[in-house]
Amino acid sequence: MAVNDGDNITAAQYNGLQSRIDQVLGTGSGDFGYGNSVSSSQVTVGNTVSATQMDNLRSDMGKCWTHQTGDNIP
Repeated sequence: MAVNDGDNITAAQYNGLQSRIDQVLGTGSGDFGYGNSVSSSQVTVGNTVSATQMDNLRSDMGKCWTHQTGDNIP
C-alpha cells in the first residue's frame, strides 16, 4: 500500500513498516534480526500516528541503514 507525498499515513500502514523494521533491527527469529533495541512501537489502529512515533521509526530505519552501509541515512 503506497503512501504519496502529502498523504496521511494510516496506523495499519505505519504498523506494517514498523513490524518489518522490528524484524530486521530487533530480535527477529532464527538468523533474522540484528538483536538491537527498537525505539519505535506499534500504533493502535484508529489512532493518529504522531510526529514522535514517525521520528522513532525513522531513527530505527537509520540504524538499519547504518548497519548495512556503514553510512548515516541520507
